[in-house]
Amino acid sequence: MRKSRFLASALLSLSLIASGTTVVPVHADSSSVVTLGANLTQEQKQTMMKYFNVNANEVQILTVTNQDEINHLAAYVPMAQIGTRTLSCAYVKPTTSGGIKVRTANLTWVTGNMIASTLSTSGVKNCEVIAACPFAVSGTGALTGIQMAYETASGQTLDTAKKEVATQEIVVTGNLGDQVGVTTATNVVNKTKMEVIQNNITNTQEITNIVNNVVQENHVNISQDEVQQIVNLMVNISEQNYDYEDVKETLEHIDANTAEGGVPAAEAAAETETSAPESTGESTGESTEGAVESTGESIIEQVNTEVLGEGIVESSTENQALENETYEQTSVAEEQTSGDSWETFPADGGQGDQWTEVVPESTGDFVEPTGESGIEPVEAPIDPAEEQQPADDTELLVSQLSDQTRSQYDKAMNFCKGLYEGDAAALSLAAGADFIPTASPITDTALAQSLTKEVTYKYLKILIEGRTYADLTGAEKYADPTLVQLNDMNAYLEKLFAVNGKMPEGTDILASLSQETRQHLYDDTIRFFEKMYGYTAPAEEAPAEEQLPEQSAENPEGYTETEQTFEDPSEMTYDESGESWDYEDDSWE
Repeated sequence: MRKSRFLASALLSLSLIASGTTVVPVHADSSSVVTLGANLTQEQKQTMMKYFNVNANEVQILTVTNQDEINHLAAYVPMAQIGTRTLSCAYVKPTTSGGIKVRTANLTWVTGNMIASTLSTSGVKNCEVIAACPFAVSGTGALTGIQMAYETASGQTLDTAKKEVATQEIVVTGNLGDQVGVTTATNVVNKTKMEVIQNNITNTQEITNIVNNVVQENHVNISQDEVQQIVNLMVNISEQNYDYEDVKETLEHIDANTAEGGVPAAEAAAETETSAPESTGESTGESTEGAVESTGESIIEQVNTEVLGEGIVESSTENQALENETYEQTSVAEEQTSGDSWETFPADGGQGDQWTEVVPESTGDFVEPTGESGIEPVEAPIDPAEEQQPADDTELLVSQLSDQTRSQYDKAMNFCKGLYEGDAAALSLAAGADFIPTASPITDTALAQSLTKEVTYKYLKILIEGRTYADLTGAEKYADPTLVQLNDMNAYLEKLFAVNGKMPEGTDILASLSQETRQHLYDDTIRFFEKMYGYTAPAEEAPAEEQLPEQSAENPEGYTETEQTFEDPSEMTYDESGESWDYEDDSWE
């Protein structure tokens, strides 16, 4: 259902507290905290406050930025795997009993049960959590925000080691979910964790036996490597000295939800109809238009689902039917991710890298709480008034770049315009005055512009969705593991320019160019990217100089004596005809 390459990135986003996170000081219940993705528009933030059904002056508000995620993930994953936008949100309320209860909306990657189990591993005992977004996203920002919000709301600093193990847990669960389904994967990991903690098991072989038994009970076939991943996780969990009484209520509830059959769908559906009160759409506070006054009851039961529209992806630890309906029974075979956004391949089988992202409309303006605001207006990366992004998504992708990657992209754009289209100023700006190209600009203006667009778009995609260190095969041109993007660009350019024995994939847009021209274009282009990434080719060793004999009294000129052998002329006699006399036979040959 979800792509493994993305899982390693998105799942790892369960992270630590961000030192740079901004807290909005408001007159609010300090035990309730809302986190809002920094890259949402004000309108979208307003939608989330309506969905949470809370006024801005009733809670503390944190703005979760992409830098917050980078601060926490850099120690776990390469920068290439970290998304460039934070969009999803969370509403967290610590409680004194009841375990961990979670509800999600429009999170296509994680479920409420996954979040609840992982939070128990990080050391949380009791709380209510809502994680959501105005449109479908992976949920990366929400996971980061939940950790931040809980520590802010409870005043409790979670143990760093436990949070690291929690990160490992959600990675293992997500990867396993790719193979056997997210509900079954959650049950396998959760049930194994229950037994390990409850019986205080630390022996690796015993843990292995438990994992194998639980896998068999769930009637799934997984590889030995996947079994070992679960075993390694459980060994780390066994070292954290959890008190089973602290996690019992949450883990046993998750087990009941995710066991084969789970909560009967009919029963859960009936609960859905009666659990959430209707929203009146009227505001009882001045800060947020359309919010309903909080009654102090469960925040999970008070969400206003109407503002998100129809067909949203939902899950809840208190209503397993939501997860069964939207995660297990809906096939999303062609899903792909970009940063924190969730993109779906067009149903009409669009061309190449054309994708659509459905963004529900939202209305109303977000009214910031009084006092110093940490919610800075952010230009919309996606126009919420447009249901589908255009076929050319370059502008959208560029909006996702960080300052550093945007600078790299701009340099590449100027270089291509300079080399292919003959813009000398742009070439000098990008590559420096000392860069002397071997190729001449392409005389066909349309082809030159097309090549610029082709190369820069590919580089843009690599900057956002390129491979990671873990994807290296060892056969790349550049051995340095930090040059993953350079390796990917080189592999693409070799095919585009048909050099080094490679051929273009699909239509050869450069068919009109000679092989010599293509080679020069490739050489100049890869030389530019090598320079930008700081790569210097190793110097070639000069051939060893011939050593002449030293001069001496016997050899004043320093000549080298060479032994030569010559035939004895007396042994062979020739006549004018060219025949020779054989002295042994006394005859001419």
